[in-house]
Amino acid sequence: ADDTPETVETMLKVFDEQTVPLVKFYGPIGKVRTVNAERGADEIYSEVKRYFSCRFLYMLGPPGAPVGQMGEKLELQYGYSCVNLTKLLHAFAESGEPEAAEAKKALALGKPVEASIACPLVIAEIVRDMALGVQNFVLVDFPQSLKQAQFLEYRISCMTKTMVLNFSRADAQDLAALASNSCSDALELEMKANYFFSAGHQQMLATMSNVEKIPCNLQELESMQMEGSFEQQLVGATWKQVAQKVMPGLTLVLGLPCSGTDVLAPLLASRTPNTQ
Repeated sequence: ADDTPETVETMLKVFDEQTVPLVKFYGPIGKVRTVNAERGADEIYSEVKRYFSCRFLYMLGPPGAPVGQMGEKLELQYGYSCVNLTKLLHAFAESGEPEAAEAKKALALGKPVEASIACPLVIAEIVRDMALGVQNFVLVDFPQSLKQAQFLEYRISCMTKTMVLNFSRADAQDLAALASNSCSDALELEMKANYFFSAGHQQMLATMSNVEKIPCNLQELESMQMEGSFEQQLVGATWKQVAQKVMPGLTLVLGLPCSGTDVLAPLLASRTPNTQ
């Protein structure tokens, strides 16, 4: 209502000079979504929000790798909701549920738990947090198998990225030995490491899309001469690597002057506490 013909003309000129080139650049690489703006704000919002799926970051690594700590840091610093599959499975294995014994056996052997057992535990956590408006999740030690990933992704519309803390087998053995000093499940850790480096697990990673392998090396950690305990140094060095790869997402809401972008952008931002 406050726009004069002169200001509208200026905004149209800016649109042609700045917005149109952006659309031309991002369009061919599939990063532009076009919505008919000749409707009410509620109708437009209803259509646009379908493009905002949950984002799942799968965080994987061999036993002893600080995958859990990376999930917690992502939750603390970037607003992700952290879901730790291993913790969920251990709690389930000690429960009185009919399938608890099967889960406990798989854990002891270091093998993937059946998707029909593991995934409902993860989905329950995700659905609970989605009800609170959360859309960004880091899933620690998930998936253990391709079937688990397929089970989850079939039931929840999502975009996924897999991050692997890529320690060598020798480094992983050292990490597992250190971890076994603080727990009584040394055999479970060894079996889990055998599976992580198995051809089957590596084939799963090769099959998955958007996989980022984070180079991790204990020798380099020793040369950094960082302060604190070994675990603190390990977490700190690994986080530096992870933080470089986990960048906040950016969505541009573009449109002609007076097309309602100033209304739509806050509506989209209000959908989740992960978004500003």
